[in-house]
Amino acid sequence: GDVADALARAEVASGRQPLQAVDQTLRLTPPEGGPWHALDRGSGLAEASLRAGSVIALGPAESTDGNLLAAARVDILAGPDAGRQVDIPAGVSTVGRGATATLRLSDFLVSKLHARIVVSDVVEIVDAGSANGVYVGGGAVQRAVLGPGDVAVLGESVLKVTRLATVGPTGPSGVTVPFNRSPRIVPVHPSREVEAPTPPEALSPGRFPTIALIAPLVMGAVLFAATRNPISLVFVALSPLLMVGTYLDKRFTDRKRLATQSAEFRVALDRLVDDLSQGQDAERRARLQEVSSTAEAFAGATELSPLLWSRRPEHASFLTLRVGTGSAPSRTSLTMPPRGKAVTEFWTELEAVRERFADVSGVPVLVDLRTAGAVGVAGDRDLVDDIARGLVAQLVCLHSPAELVLTAIASSESSPRWDWLKWLPHVASAHSPLVGHHLAASPAAGLALVTRLEELVATRRAAGRSTEAPLPAVVLVVEDDAPVERGRLVRLAEEGPASGVHVVWCASRVEQLPAVCRMFVSAGSGVTARVGLVPDGAWTEVLCEPLDLRIAEQLGRRLAAVVDAGAPVLDESDVPRSVSYLALAGPEIASDPMAVLERWRETGSLVDRTGGPPVRRQHDATLRALVGQGSDREFMLDLRTQGPHALVGGTTGAGKSEFLQTWVLGMAAAHSPDRVSFLFVDYKGGAAFADCVDLPHTVGLVTDLSPHLVRRALTSLRAELRRREHLLNRKKAKDLLALERIGDPDAPPALVIVVDEFAALAKEVPEFVDGVVDVAQRGRSLGLHLILATQRPAGVIKDNLRANTNLRIALRMADEHDSADVLGSPLAAEFDPRVPGRGAVRTGPGRIAMFQTGYAGGRFDSAPVKAAVTLESLAFGPGEPWDVPPDPGAGPGPDDSGPTDIARTVLSIATAARLAGVPAPRRPWLPELAAVYDVATLGAQTDAPLV
Repeated sequence: GDVADALARAEVASGRQPLQAVDQTLRLTPPEGGPWHALDRGSGLAEASLRAGSVIALGPAESTDGNLLAAARVDILAGPDAGRQVDIPAGVSTVGRGATATLRLSDFLVSKLHARIVVSDVVEIVDAGSANGVYVGGGAVQRAVLGPGDVAVLGESVLKVTRLATVGPTGPSGVTVPFNRSPRIVPVHPSREVEAPTPPEALSPGRFPTIALIAPLVMGAVLFAATRNPISLVFVALSPLLMVGTYLDKRFTDRKRLATQSAEFRVALDRLVDDLSQGQDAERRARLQEVSSTAEAFAGATELSPLLWSRRPEHASFLTLRVGTGSAPSRTSLTMPPRGKAVTEFWTELEAVRERFADVSGVPVLVDLRTAGAVGVAGDRDLVDDIARGLVAQLVCLHSPAELVLTAIASSESSPRWDWLKWLPHVASAHSPLVGHHLAASPAAGLALVTRLEELVATRRAAGRSTEAPLPAVVLVVEDDAPVERGRLVRLAEEGPASGVHVVWCASRVEQLPAVCRMFVSAGSGVTARVGLVPDGAWTEVLCEPLDLRIAEQLGRRLAAVVDAGAPVLDESDVPRSVSYLALAGPEIASDPMAVLERWRETGSLVDRTGGPPVRRQHDATLRALVGQGSDREFMLDLRTQGPHALVGGTTGAGKSEFLQTWVLGMAAAHSPDRVSFLFVDYKGGAAFADCVDLPHTVGLVTDLSPHLVRRALTSLRAELRRREHLLNRKKAKDLLALERIGDPDAPPALVIVVDEFAALAKEVPEFVDGVVDVAQRGRSLGLHLILATQRPAGVIKDNLRANTNLRIALRMADEHDSADVLGSPLAAEFDPRVPGRGAVRTGPGRIAMFQTGYAGGRFDSAPVKAAVTLESLAFGPGEPWDVPPDPGAGPGPDDSGPTDIARTVLSIATAARLAGVPAPRRPWLPELAAVYDVATLGAQTDAPLV
């Protein structure tokens, strides 16, 4: 309703819409199209599934109660409400004891707002910051998908949620559309070699046997002269005949053999041509499938098919663009036989076949950005725009925003051609190495973007070269009329590819393209163009695959809300810059002690003092506490399950002390003094815990103003460890959890030792570090927990202590080394110094989560306040804010007088403990001796009690 009201006031102020007499709400149709539906004015933006790319309009608010179709059925299998069945609609439904919950339970262990059930194509349950958590499959979860056989445990209630079979696909819920990139196999047409048939050799002319013919005549004449025998003349006559016959027979045989070989060669050559023709057809089909066309990429994106974002850095086709179809060298090569004495005619035919099948037509003509570096598109302006849009569309459809970032620089005249880019997740990717706007259409914005790109190239180059270009790859689209110094753009195109930064340059003429474009497209008429390959000195005719601006706009809106589900990211943009602790925890805990008692009962931390039998717990007790706001829900920390000890880092002004106050306050509000107590050690005067000292959970405060108490505290902690060891031994329990599980009234509370400025303490009292290490190593089973806070942990937190601080929290750190020392990541060094309380948490080897600390030092006004709504045009570059008149129904601002939230909450918690008759927790040491005692007032002591 707040967004609808702000939009209505802006529309009225601009004169686009008259003032309406009735409340209005948003009407929505998703990016992929579909019927309009009105949103509930009371729904949050996340619950309303208001996704980027949607089309909204104002309409009269209508009640939807009772008109929503049931999409799932909740069966309550156990608990006070066992046997109930409740149907819930698609979208978000709430579960809790509160009056506004969609599914209201009477289980006193269930919080007023305990969980949210999200029904879409699957059923999910989300912990809403409850006191006792949500359990699925025996373990506590923040968010889980409920399968057909899964149940969710909330307090003592067991829920089974079944999606109704009569409901069709409802689509994804939430403000984003998670997309899973599944494995996709693309058969690659292999290269092959084909041996050409050997052509027959040409007939040699052959010499006529003249000497062999004359020699017998001479011999016969000599023989006849010697013998005068006429028979010798017969032999003389027969010899030439035999010679001539033999010669003629050989010539005939050679000609016959040549004819046979020629026929065989012709058959083999025809067979080869058929084989190569069929092979080229198969190759053409395979190569067209290997590289998707612009139309196929667009269809894959709009349908969210497996083709979407299917290219990965390890693929040969990564950053490869399909300009269109044309001729390309065939992957089938013809191996020629030795030329020898082959018949010239046959050899010429063989060479003609080789030349004919050297190239294959109608296959994709590709441009690889990794080898080309920069690509140019020039020619007829309308066709250039369509061709360039097609190339960029392939990039964003086939490459994930986690691996490809898109930027663009244009002038105010050319930017409308690229206005569709503003919707793409690739220009606002949380994975982007660039800060700020990725699209620029003014001299100032263009200069800032080029400067950031130059810094990125320099940073990546300084990081050292590797065999692969760094990720994510960055593609810069440059219009030739961009209002930026041309030399800097050309240098960026020359130096960027080695650092993963590539350029697509668009111009009206080829002469306007820079020489760094070693591959360029010269657009002709219609949809034909020529691709120039500078390294090869060759042109290729191409039938292009243009993309119309209207279709590109649809593509941008369809992809606007899609996120890569397999590439989680730490994105600050979804975490608020500030948040009140009471706004998250509920203002009633600061004004109503009964609300505090109710929460203590929810967590089962309040001991029953009525004399009833011990209550056994279904789940182990936790120390869950609300500390702030995460990206999509309240942010909770559990020192018991995520610890047992914690290390907190934060430089001056980062909000470290405020975070410790909030954490302590969160534990105290959720758990009674029967189950948790605090010992504070503040080595900067004690101001950090000035308010927390008055909590009924507090057993002591040690400051640098009383250094002798540090050694006293250390000795007392060792004694407390021994006392707890003896207690567990006597009770035959392995740890404190075992006593709590059976409801043993003798179970001592967990003792949380909070140390601020641990580095200063370790410097002044070195032996305290050894004592802390002893507590850290033995404390888990005995219920002792440490929270060690310091500005710089390096050199202070020893390895044996660091090994036991599984929970790591970093607020803003002074540099990347300090951040890495706490988180194992430089992330905390990049936090905005203007946002105190911004933090990141790493639990063991798990991923890092970000949050904003709930501030308890302010004065929260519990009166309903409308959220401040800012409207801004989505533009190519920085948007223009709308003029939104103030709400005339808004009341006065919050009252800054009176006690702070933490002071009011501490007082309410103390009152709750007094009303419940909770005794003061056992202090781990005796009271400090006074400087002077009056002997007369001490009273006489005798040994009578011993007799």
